[in-house]
Amino acid sequence: WDLIFGDGIQVSVHPKDPPVLQPTLFILNPLPPAEPVDVCLAAHFSPRQGEMVVNGLKQETSGAVMSHRHGSFFFAGFNRTIKDCKLQESSVSVDPAGKDQGTDPELWTVTRRNLLLLQMNMLRVLLTKTVSLSTIVTIR
Repeated sequence: WDLIFGDGIQVSVHPKDPPVLQPTLFILNPLPPAEPVDVCLAAHFSPRQGEMVVNGLKQETSGAVMSHRHGSFFFAGFNRTIKDCKLQESSVSVDPAGKDQGTDPELWTVTRRNLLLLQMNMLRVLLTKTVSLSTIVTIR
């Protein structure tokens, strides 16, 4: 935590032993009309200080943004065409066909589960509206 009070007064609060969290890395490609700049997104990592290596070029992660909800950091590295990306012990690369090689199958399972839960909630709302409307029409 960094707080600034007026001119020249800065307070930094750091945990005694911050946990080391390995990042989850994603390579994101832009949609066709956008400028062709790829992004390597590092999510949920700690500590903030470190270097992301994108195609062999180092980028400092000291400007990473902290998620107060999770207590971890997020950082985006940019390059025209990203072939590989590394941070701490994690790495991700793109094969010649353009598919992300570091995708975590557990992430896709969680994503699918969230989609199914969203669909179930939508059906519940629809059913509740139908029952309510039916009840109102029956009473009248």
